[in-house]
Amino acid sequence: MAPSLVRRRAWTDKFTVPPIESLLEEFSEELRPRIDELRAEIRSVKGVREQLSWMGIPWRWTLVYKLRGQRGHALAYLIMDPTTPRVCVPLTGEQVCALELSSLSKAQEDALLDGTKVGTQLWASFEVGQDCAPEEIMRFLEAAQAEPICASSATA
Repeated sequence: MAPSLVRRRAWTDKFTVPPIESLLEEFSEELRPRIDELRAEIRSVKGVREQLSWMGIPWRWTLVYKLRGQRGHALAYLIMDPTTPRVCVPLTGEQVCALELSSLSKAQEDALLDGTKVGTQLWASFEVGQDCAPEEIMRFLEAAQAEPICASSATA
């Protein structure tokens, strides 16, 4: 009996680097334009480059957005999960302060509240869908690029 070949989804196949287009094909017709719009917005940030990387489980194949010369965590991560795509933006406490918390939208508040704190970073997480506009994520990306202001104002 010949062995059967099981075709893995591009997002879960660690051993084959998929073309980004094959990952995008796995999104629903409703999500695909939102993903395309979001990618374009993030790539519009000056000095940002997009790279597909295997990030392990549970993120698997993820689009990583780093600024030229950036060390450590990236500016943002677009997790290409076909059922629940998400954008994660790692922020320091000082960068969270730069967001002016009193003026956040519901989606932005949820991104902070649902975020995961790891060490000194808060990983704000946005689910890409109807309630998440690219502008809301862009505000977090601006904060992620901001110089620390909270610590310096405390010493002034």
